[in-house]
Amino acid sequence: MYSRYVSNEDLLTFSPYITPSLFSPYPLSLGIKDEYTLSQHLGPEKAALEIEEHYMRFVTKASFAEMRDAGFDHVRISFPYWIIENTNPDDPYVEKNGWRYLLRAIEWAREVGLRINLCLHAAPGSQNGFNHR
Repeated sequence: MYSRYVSNEDLLTFSPYITPSLFSPYPLSLGIKDEYTLSQHLGPEKAALEIEEHYMRFVTKASFAEMRDAGFDHVRISFPYWIIENTNPDDPYVEKNGWRYLLRAIEWAREVGLRINLCLHAAPGSQNGFNHR
């Protein structure tokens, strides 16, 4: 069976080129280039609210139906480690905020008949020092 696969890369890991609305309100001089620097700048409470708003509107159940209707049968959902647990208490990441959205995305994918490939997209210690600290 031929598999058609779509990546839902930035549902839970943010990049300025995919989610510019999260980053465009801030001048480049602030150096906000990823979730780490965004959370650092906003502080824990404001970052939690901003990220929560993004999760609520960025991908919906309808998004998964659209992927299925486009002929895909698999979806890759990448996620950062801090949506489960922040391993460094000094890091500004909003811990566990995205966990329920990961579970919701899995549920929506299953409801519309899509298979899921989970991908740990950001491991503790940073794999490249940019965007996915």
